[in-house]
Amino acid sequence: MLRGKWNLNRILSDADRKEHTDHRHYAVDAAVIGACDRSLIKAMADAARRGEEHGESRLLKKLAPPWPTFFDDLKSTVGKIVVSHKPDHSLAGRFHNNTIYGLAEKPDAKGRSLVVSRVSLAFIAKRADLADVVDPLLRNQLLAETENTDGYTFRELLSKFSKRTGVRCVRVSERLSVRAISNPGRTKSNYVKTYPNYCYEIVRDAKGKWQGYVISLFEANRIGQFDQAMGVYGDPLIMRLHVNDTIATVGKGNRRLLRVVGVNADEFVTLAEHFESGNLRARHADKLDSFRYIFLGVFALKDMQARIAPVDVLGYVNDPGFRK
Repeated sequence: MLRGKWNLNRILSDADRKEHTDHRHYAVDAAVIGACDRSLIKAMADAARRGEEHGESRLLKKLAPPWPTFFDDLKSTVGKIVVSHKPDHSLAGRFHNNTIYGLAEKPDAKGRSLVVSRVSLAFIAKRADLADVVDPLLRNQLLAETENTDGYTFRELLSKFSKRTGVRCVRVSERLSVRAISNPGRTKSNYVKTYPNYCYEIVRDAKGKWQGYVISLFEANRIGQFDQAMGVYGDPLIMRLHVNDTIATVGKGNRRLLRVVGVNADEFVTLAEHFESGNLRARHADKLDSFRYIFLGVFALKDMQARIAPVDVLGYVNDPGFRK
């Protein structure tokens, strides 16, 4: 109520409501709590009593701020806050998903192989996915059975087809970055999709150019102890970016602090402003939300003079400056 009476919801948003998509709303709450002294509590209690006596439903029609420049002072202070996130440098976690793939074609230029796996018909959610069925005869049958359908009707028709023909699973193909795993007693290797990615390693090659490599959690555990001066492949290390690391960049002459949200297999990092909160994936997909992920590859990171700028628990930034 006090946030509304003092117009504080407009510190982080143009709308007159509490903004939950910005971590700094907690700081605004804290400022309001800090302003709740005995005299304010008594004034609110007296107003409530008077409202009951006069049959008014509103507790307070208006309330003066703690001091005349309270809004401007708080907005200036909140604007300087840097949100602290705990970087995830842990080597614990699942190395790969549960699906076992067979290799159909060797990796392409992006390192993605054409792989084949068995999928239950019950797990196929939309008709477009039938295009990945390997067997052309079976693929055409399924497409004919489900023509002009989608959603619940599509799944019902697949279920009826399965019961009538006895087909429970189909072989589907897709392009993925996979890794071979040991397969005792068999001549062909099995392959798995490794996830999540441990870090994005940026090094300087022999020509002095920045190069970026994605290191999976599987690979990170195989390596064990990382060299702090050299990259995995022997080039001088510039930095390793992990999820929740904070990086400083330069754009239009001003420093910008971004949080690493994810490391992608296509060799770029997903970033967001350090204060962004909520379900970022859902917000990025929501056309009504102004938030969008920031995707940067190694060359864009260099152009923006990116460097890791750790933020301690009190919000102090340790920016070492840009290393060319």
